[in-house]
Parts: sequence; C-alpha cells; structure tokens
Amino acid sequence: EEGGEGGGGLPATAEEYMRMVAREARRIPDVVCVPIDPSKLLPGGAEVGLDTSLAPCDDSLQPSPAWEAAFLRHFDAVRARAAQGPPGGKAAQPAVKLPPAGDEQAWRQVWATHPPLLSTI
Repeated sequence: EEGGEGGGGLPATAEEYMRMVAREARRIPDVVCVPIDPSKLLPGGAEVGLDTSLAPCDDSLQPSPAWEAAFLRHFDAVRARAAQGPPGGKAAQPAVKLPPAGDEQAWRQVWATHPPLLSTI
C-alpha cells in the first residue's frame, strides 16, 4: 500500500503524500523517552562553538543594518500570516493536479503551464 490513491507508486498530490506519511508513521514504534539523571552528565555539557580555524568574514560581505531590519520586518510579516492560518480557515487547494512521477510528458506539460518557483527546484 505504497504511494498514491491507487497504491501504485509515488503520491501525485500533497494530500496523497500526507496520507502516505501517516501510513508509514503508524508502522513505526512509539518513541520511548527516558528521564535524564543530571548527576551523570559531564560538567559543562556538550558545547558547540564557532570553528576558529576559518578566516573571518570580510566586513564588506556582512549584511547592512538596513538589510537586516528589512529582512526581520519581512520575516515577522510572514510569520504573522502563517500564524493566522489559511484564509477562510480552509487549506489551500493545489493549483494543478500533479501527474504520476514517471510520466515525463505530463510533467513537461505541468512545467510549461505552471513554471516552478526557484525555491522548489
């Protein structure tokens, strides 16, 4: 029972993918949590630091304060929209039904009419 609705291959939609992931998750045993005894931890614990063997970044390559402020404003706006959930409380429907993974001609048609975003490639 792997893959899409028909059980024959990779999922064609996000919903099919989520159902496939849920089926796989049901087959995985539950996670076991063990209490940690603080007295058995090493002093200082594990520390992750900067790699000091790397050359320092040139100041001209650092983001400007104006860029950082604009980035943070944009990030805050995106986070606020995401926290509100989808408009009308309903999940967004896919713009196009995705073809089976092996159907190269169908995928060419999808990309010809709905070019992918650079972030999805």
